[in-house]
Amino acid sequence: MAEQHVTFPVLGPDDTSLTLEGVLELPEGEGPHAGVVVAHPHPLRGGSMDNTVVDAICRGAHEAGIATLRFNFRGVGASEGVHDNGEGELADVQGALGYLAVQPGVDAERLGLAGYSFGARVALRAGHHFLVQALLCVAPPMREPLPGPVPTCPTLVLVGDQDQVAGGDLDRYRMHLPEPEALQVVAGADHFWWGFEHILTSAARTFFDTVLNADAAPPMTPLAGLPPGVLDRANLERLLDATPPLVEGLLDPAGQLQQNGIDLTVADVAWLATVGQIGVSNDDRVLPEPQAERWDANGWMHLAPGPYLVTANETLHTPRDLTVLLWPRSSLLRSGVAVHTAVVDAGYEGRPQFLLSVLNPHGFRLQRNARIVQMVAFTLIHPVEQGYHGHYQGK
Repeated sequence: MAEQHVTFPVLGPDDTSLTLEGVLELPEGEGPHAGVVVAHPHPLRGGSMDNTVVDAICRGAHEAGIATLRFNFRGVGASEGVHDNGEGELADVQGALGYLAVQPGVDAERLGLAGYSFGARVALRAGHHFLVQALLCVAPPMREPLPGPVPTCPTLVLVGDQDQVAGGDLDRYRMHLPEPEALQVVAGADHFWWGFEHILTSAARTFFDTVLNADAAPPMTPLAGLPPGVLDRANLERLLDATPPLVEGLLDPAGQLQQNGIDLTVADVAWLATVGQIGVSNDDRVLPEPQAERWDANGWMHLAPGPYLVTANETLHTPRDLTVLLWPRSSLLRSGVAVHTAVVDAGYEGRPQFLLSVLNPHGFRLQRNARIVQMVAFTLIHPVEQGYHGHYQGK
């Protein structure tokens, strides 16, 4: 493994920028390689990227030929800023994911996220990020359920049966997890995993190798018998009952299904912290790094005039005989807010993103999980032979 000490920017207080330090380790040999961001335990209790559990997780990823980025949260080591009780640290994790995604030799379509203790709880909150394809959490404190959207990617949670943080009630702990069935209990291990590091290394190697190094799934197959033109409510219902469904993860299926489309809802909003670039070749493409905006305690945010990158809660599975367009709700236009989208190609699978432009000089207030765009599906004259398989597949 080639080890590099690196720095990268993240969103700080009042829309400022902070610089965090980290260690990037890349496998030898020709890439691109899958990658994993690893978050450390509580900064106020001595946690840092040099923690033994963090090291054990990284070793497991390395054994699977996967790159890792471990980093110090804000206020730890040479990382700028101060501890922010998990809120700013969420932006730290998102910034680390964005940084790892653009590194040469790393496949941005095969990124995982891992965390230990405090870092694991932050990772659970970040697990629905569009870049995260696999989530490993070791001993996350779960005295209460997590707020907000839950991870939709493959997830593994490890906890010892002697873990003091679980409070001796593993059944209650299990039910506070977003995916109770994702929990694996390790006999004899406590919260610190001393003497059990090899178990973590093996689990990380197996989990990330299985999920991130697996062959890509074949493109979606067409569904026979769809009428030509824009699909109506009855045919959309049929596609929602397919395997996999046209849209997965609807928060309110009855409320989101319309006469000629399906409403999609807001999961994340981010501003663009760096410059973007598109050249003649896709090899020259550089995506700006997104920095998450924060929801308030009631799940609202005020957006000042400007452009924002929005990620939907829902996942699309587009068959090879359909294409999809996304249109803004008319209430947005009446509020001085525009939504800019691209064509969703046949065969695309992933969580759509779109550009939201606040043109109203007074700004705009947005609530988490609000319905913001309507997805309209069109049948193709003939199914495409090969579905979409580009950079954004699976995102």
